Amino acid sequence: MKRNRASQGNDEDINGNKKVSGSTNKRMKADDRDAIASLMRKAAKSSSIDATTFYEKAGNLANSLEDEVGTRRAFIELGDAYSSLAESGMIKTKRLEFYKKSLSSFGKAVSSCQNLHPGPTARSVQGSVFRVIAQVVEFVKTIECEKTRNICLEQAVRAMEMSGKHWLELVCMAKSRLAQAEMLNDMAVVAISDKKFKEGIYLLSEMYRPLELTRESMGKLENDGKMLVPIVKEMQADLAIIRTEYQTHTAMAQGLQALDIAEEMVEDALRGREEMSVDLVWDALDMLKQAALVSGDVEVEANARGKMGLIYLNILKLEDIAKAYLSNAMDLVKTLTMENMVNLYSFHWYVEVAQAWNELQDEVLKREEDIWAKEKEPLLQDKEVKRSLKLIEGMEINDVEESAEFLFEYFEPDHLKEKVTFEAFKKEATTKGFINDPKKMLMKLIVHWHPDKVNKETEENKKWYIICEEITKKLTAKYSLMKC
Repeated sequence: MKRNRASQGNDEDINGNKKVSGSTNKRMKADDRDAIASLMRKAAKSSSIDATTFYEKAGNLANSLEDEVGTRRAFIELGDAYSSLAESGMIKTKRLEFYKKSLSSFGKAVSSCQNLHPGPTARSVQGSVFRVIAQVVEFVKTIECEKTRNICLEQAVRAMEMSGKHWLELVCMAKSRLAQAEMLNDMAVVAISDKKFKEGIYLLSEMYRPLELTRESMGKLENDGKMLVPIVKEMQADLAIIRTEYQTHTAMAQGLQALDIAEEMVEDALRGREEMSVDLVWDALDMLKQAALVSGDVEVEANARGKMGLIYLNILKLEDIAKAYLSNAMDLVKTLTMENMVNLYSFHWYVEVAQAWNELQDEVLKREEDIWAKEKEPLLQDKEVKRSLKLIEGMEINDVEESAEFLFEYFEPDHLKEKVTFEAFKKEATTKGFINDPKKMLMKLIVHWHPDKVNKETEENKKWYIICEEITKKLTAKYSLMKC
């Protein structure tokens, strides 16, 4: 009995499990690897349904291997096999399941790389993960429902079951979440361009989580000193770009949505009602203000401010406020054309805004001219003004240089900030080479005596303004004849 107990103590461990000698253990590992290889060969020769059974058995055996390298190789082979099944599309309803099994296998392969340093092997493993993630993204894009696309990709990413304990897991997690954010961003842009603003804003909101998860993984990689790994530097640059696009597109979507709602409100306020709904009009103005503030886009802001100007002009009849908003819209449009060289009339909203602005300017100009005509009438009876106008009327512009000398002698332009004499004018014309060009000399004279340079604050200034008006008319008429 004592001998049997001793024998039992040598053959079992403290848990009562039968001990395995070193040579037997090695033999079992070799047997398991051979069994996995055999199952993979059988699967390759089988139909898709039967193949999955063999792959699952191979996966179970791979889980039991204690050899890190052997485990990694087995799961990489399994991951490739499942992704090939998914890509073949032989069982369409199982494609997502095959992708998930592929990523699950690759996840286990990556988990077996805890002691692996950056190098060819690591790049090969991460390359396999990146490839299948890209395949899943392309597959889910074929799904009609946008929300379902993201759910399917989320399931596939989670199938890797990575805890982020070492650098290669963090790289694969970051790349997967970055791909998810990019897909959502692309979907949002399409939705926004189709004026599906609610869907676009929802998709952009869904981007926040994968972006934050990517940022967290990148932060851990930085703490681990892995920021110099080329793929990590590349992902860091991609993350910066996609975060900027996320912020830009979110602002634009909110602005365009507000703009769209405001347009509907104005239509509702005017449609089929004897009395316009003022409350709806003010609500529309609030939405347009929001669009101008949050969009972050010059065109959207110009559009919003232009529409506010039209509401104040055509509906609320507040011309001064309308003028301010329309002027602001036109100034924004100028920056848009300077930066992008775009055709303004390609914007559907611009025509109406520009027409309103021009009509408003014409009305303002007409009122100013009417006021000036009344103010000007008694000044025309002044003796000095009469004498000056008679001199101008009798001036024959046959020789432009002689006419210039006449004007400087009798009507020296004292209103200019810097005093200009005939000698200075002639010297400039000679230096700049237009002394023998009558048209250019006339243009320069028109600039010197243009009435816009005269301040009409005092009565004397107003008289001088009248004289400059007549000089400019005379010079312009001669210039027009020369152009014909």
